[in-house]
Amino acid sequence: MTMRLKNISDQLFSISSIYQFSLLLPHEVELLHDLNHTFLDYGHIGCIHGDFADQAHLHPQKVALVLENGSLTYVELLFYAQQLANYLIIKCAVQPGQIVCQLIERSFEMVIGMIGIWMSGGIYTPLNLHDPDKQLNAYIQQTDAHFILVHQTTQNQLLSQCLMINVGQVICFDHINAEITTYIDSINVTPEHISHIIFTSDRSGLLKAVQLRHHNFISSVRSNHIHSMDTVLHHTSVNFDIHLLEIVGTLIMGGQAILLHPNGNLNMNFFSETIERQQITFFNIVPSLLSIFDDYLSTASSKENLKTLRCVLSGGEPLMTNTMRNMLNFVNERCRFYNYYGCTECTGTVMQYIGESNNDDAEFLPIG
Repeated sequence: MTMRLKNISDQLFSISSIYQFSLLLPHEVELLHDLNHTFLDYGHIGCIHGDFADQAHLHPQKVALVLENGSLTYVELLFYAQQLANYLIIKCAVQPGQIVCQLIERSFEMVIGMIGIWMSGGIYTPLNLHDPDKQLNAYIQQTDAHFILVHQTTQNQLLSQCLMINVGQVICFDHINAEITTYIDSINVTPEHISHIIFTSDRSGLLKAVQLRHHNFISSVRSNHIHSMDTVLHHTSVNFDIHLLEIVGTLIMGGQAILLHPNGNLNMNFFSETIERQQITFFNIVPSLLSIFDDYLSTASSKENLKTLRCVLSGGEPLMTNTMRNMLNFVNERCRFYNYYGCTECTGTVMQYIGESNNDDAEFLPIG
């Protein structure tokens, strides 16, 4: 109190204008500046497909994707994505900034489609095959898309008057050594360009298409918790932007993405066994599914399936403290548990809270 009174007294005779007056002590001013100094240098920020290509050149033979008993290395994934991108550029005349929708269930073709769209200069716009056709057509009409990537499972869906491109027919899995002529280098795409569109709704329930940029996504991924040695489980619906972190965020950080079999998260035994079998170290899960998973683990015969986990993210809904505490019993002591909040418009996490066993007795965990 004495120091504050002295500070006020000194200012009465030293400042020339009232706006210079401050009730804060010098060390408090410095602390305030430090708290607001949130700039982080992420280095060069490029485009999503460029960062993936860099990882493919750094470790071409590293396994990038795993789905059941199949896998693709980084260089194989790059090759197929280039094949698709060349097709979109040459045969379909896709232009930079043009929206390309994708209606593909969880598969290698899905990831190839995502990267191929970016390499062609297009804007990736995912559609969920479980949504009704009326809703899918509304998405397509709102974006004025002219192309939809599909595969064998979805090629016969009746949608708006768009060109349906079957990814499986464009790429040639049996001719990995075939030479391709690439036109990708001539495509002018910058980090400021729109990279993807995610459909969401506002508080009134009205549909809106959120546009996000390459540099925003790259910055978000680099500030996240995924490491190059992580094995990340992808199981989230394409309706939610977190699916991009699980797949592309993993790839541009040099990790390995495990694609859960479609509907695999409806079977908790299969879900748990996949985490153990694939040695998952990182995964994201919404609180409602986490609660179901917790109930399953409480009665399961094996309690060791989650011991490889290094990091668990949970967000999108309120998370009960008891659920988090129970889950901490099934992971190793070094595993970090984050309850986060983020909205699609902000390209990821806005704030987060580290859950620990000694958290207070509040019913729900805070978000920051």
